[in-house]
Amino acid sequence: MHWLKNLKLTPKLMLAFGVVLVLLAAQGVGAYYGLSSLNRATTNLSQGSMQSVSVAAELRALLGEYRTAAYRGLVRASDAVKLDARERSAKLSEQIDQSLAAYGKLAATAEERKLLEELTTSWHKARASYESVNELIDLELPDDALDTFLGETSDLHNAATAAVTALIQETDRQADQSVASAGTAYATSVTTIVVMLLVGVAGGLAIAFFIARNLAGAMRGAVAVANDVATGKLDSRIDIRGSDEIADLMRAMQRMQHDLRERTERDQKVAAENLRIRTALEASTTGLMITDPEYRIVYRNPALARMLEGHADQVAAALPHLDMEAPLVGQPVEVLEIGGKIAQDFVARLEREGSAAREVQYGDACFAQNISTILDAEGKYVGMVCEWRDRTAEIRVEQEVARVVEAAAAGDLSGRIDTSDKQGFLLQLAVQLNGLLDANAISLAEVSRLLTALAQGDLTVRMEGQFHGVFARMRDDANATVDQLTSIVSRIQAASAAINAG
Repeated sequence: MHWLKNLKLTPKLMLAFGVVLVLLAAQGVGAYYGLSSLNRATTNLSQGSMQSVSVAAELRALLGEYRTAAYRGLVRASDAVKLDARERSAKLSEQIDQSLAAYGKLAATAEERKLLEELTTSWHKARASYESVNELIDLELPDDALDTFLGETSDLHNAATAAVTALIQETDRQADQSVASAGTAYATSVTTIVVMLLVGVAGGLAIAFFIARNLAGAMRGAVAVANDVATGKLDSRIDIRGSDEIADLMRAMQRMQHDLRERTERDQKVAAENLRIRTALEASTTGLMITDPEYRIVYRNPALARMLEGHADQVAAALPHLDMEAPLVGQPVEVLEIGGKIAQDFVARLEREGSAAREVQYGDACFAQNISTILDAEGKYVGMVCEWRDRTAEIRVEQEVARVVEAAAAGDLSGRIDTSDKQGFLLQLAVQLNGLLDANAISLAEVSRLLTALAQGDLTVRMEGQFHGVFARMRDDANATVDQLTSIVSRIQAASAAINAG
């Protein structure tokens, strides 16, 4: 029965119904000849003899009507009447030809075909005679036309009518024969049909039970697999044996199970990746904010919240419409804009270039923003991401550096940058700048001390200390200058002593 399981549902059902039909056909085996006789008789009677009689009777009526129409065109009447009669004759001739053709399809016996051929020949001769009468009328020979109509044409027409009558008699004979055969076969067939009907019903029920049990079992397996998939169980075994539609369904469900398992694993990986990304965003020290296409905030990380909370007073003063207690997520991004509205030129630049940078000042608090648009795989705008960086401390350092540098430019090297409240780059900047000021102050102080001593006539002074670069060269040049001055003064003193001695 393995081959039966491998059949597709359509062939399987067709096979089942075929067996049922065979059983049903077997019902009529005993009464085959009787039924075939009855069938032939009734078929011949209904589809053959009756239609043949009907067509033949129609032919006889059409022949009579054609004769009447031809006669109307022959008698002395108006031209309109004759023209109408001529047109009517043409239509009737066409109908007669159609009826002859239709009867040709109904002729079942050689005798019928022979009689039909005789009728066709007789009609063609009669129509040719009618046409010759019309030609005589057209030649304005009414007397000759009448003689022909009453003589030759009438005889040919009667021959055609007799051929139709003979054809009708043949069909009547065949109908009587069919009726007699049907009556004989009916009584023999009834008993056999009843017995075989009972056998066919029993066999059909048995086949239906077998097919139904087979399909129900397969469907129960498919339902079980579907329930497993629906509950998330994606490792159940699926029986894909067979070649019918149920097996195709099970194979499709196996592919679906495999695809769902892969998709679930892929979604889990994506979820894990998204979790890592979100965790990284949450742990980032850079403030981040993401909006949807309608500029509504959909995400903000804790760093941004800490930034705004760290300057809550300045932010609240600059943004009186912002509720500092309400969460930012879900609110429009305009709540963080001065005046409650985004500058249109900035939006236009962002849409044109895809990214833009700016600084936002909330009182003394200053934030640098880098804003970029977010596009999906199809290049469609889906939102934007904004990076916040707190520049408040940098601004204070910049101002402090500017003050110290301005004082140094004015000759005051005593200014220093406070390093107690700074860290990272700003601390390094303050330390290096303070070191630069210290180096300049020390070197200039030594130079000043050296020049002061020289001004007082002390040529024993020297510029001491560990210096580097230009400051080292300055120390060496200053000391060389003092040495040179000492040498010059010594030579002058020696020359003065020699002069005094002389």
